[in-house]
Amino acid sequence: MISVLGFCDHLAPAIAEGRLAVVELRQAGRVAGTLPTLANMGLMLYWHGELAAAKTVLLEAAELRDHMHGRGSSLLIDVNLGTVQRDLGEYSAAQQRLHALIEELALPAAEGGDTRTDLVIAQNHLAQLWLSLGQPGRALALLTADDADVALRLRARRVALRMRAARLSGSTDAALLTQAQAMLPAHESAFHRALLELEIACALPAVAALQTSQCFLNVGDVLARPGLHLHVATRGVAAALTLGDVAQAETLAAVATPLLETAAPFDIERAEVWLTLAALHRAQGRPETATALLQHGAQWLQDTAEQGVAAADRQAFLHGPGPNARLWVSAAAG
Repeated sequence: MISVLGFCDHLAPAIAEGRLAVVELRQAGRVAGTLPTLANMGLMLYWHGELAAAKTVLLEAAELRDHMHGRGSSLLIDVNLGTVQRDLGEYSAAQQRLHALIEELALPAAEGGDTRTDLVIAQNHLAQLWLSLGQPGRALALLTADDADVALRLRARRVALRMRAARLSGSTDAALLTQAQAMLPAHESAFHRALLELEIACALPAVAALQTSQCFLNVGDVLARPGLHLHVATRGVAAALTLGDVAQAETLAAVATPLLETAAPFDIERAEVWLTLAALHRAQGRPETATALLQHGAQWLQDTAEQGVAAADRQAFLHGPGPNARLWVSAAAG
């Protein structure tokens, strides 16, 4: 039931069902049934923005998997665990996990094994990590392999990440934009379509970007994922401010602000959220509030750099291409 509910985007009841199922399976001694339930529940918790709980569940699933079968099965557990660690700011641990997994999957995939899809998923997530660390070149290196034989959502994700790499480097790739737009009609999942459209919107005029935000703001697949809901609302705030529509920005910020208190941003950097809301505070004539928010963000970046980023990657994380550097400069300027 958890898998059916979760993949139909009824995440809260899926998680509740999963927790109950795990208790019942343990009481019955059904170890084999516990593993897939834990694995699915970890993914649902991640989508629902409960990252600490997702990490706990996925670590338990990985330990149980290794005890039952060894490393050779259920490797998507490691993909999801690495993704959760990345979004928690545990970048070094996530990078090591995802890199090791890619090496493990690459050989059988090259020999025609059935790991090709898992490999592309892992590459996509590691590429996103390198973008978060301000290293678009390393991200692009993971996105160059032929992907014609994988599902549309995975190919679209690679295109979106290539577009993001170009954006972080200060450019727009017109060919990628055209390719991304051509993929939209074939998307059946509102969730995956939203991820692609939000990246496309970053390359479009503010009027179109605001329309994209408004289109997805109340879509069920988005509402079920608080971090994605925050992403959608934040993009709308930014677009509204560009258009000079402070009232519309305030309306969308009323959605984003409470979500930021309870959920990790999904597919958007924390720094970008803080910068956007700080810009609104300044537009409202509240520079002190804007400064406090930016300084809070800068402290998070500093703490994360020291605790979650490898020493060799800290400079790029704080000062490389992307919103982190802009936040760092803005916070220092007051």
